[in-house]
Amino acid sequence: MKIELAQITIRDGEPETNLARVLEVIQQRRPGTELMVFPETQTRNHNATPFV
Repeated sequence: MKIELAQITIRDGEPETNLARVLEVIQQRRPGTELMVFPETQTRNHNATPFV
């Protein structure tokens, strides 16, 4: 099984933008990829950075 890890920049508060980027990356996957792994917060309005 070929697994591809995707490191993408998450835009806080922009789940539609994040989802569009995920779909773009899926279209660019390497031939033979059977599973892609993305950051767990890619489509949520979650900011991993605490408020200062």
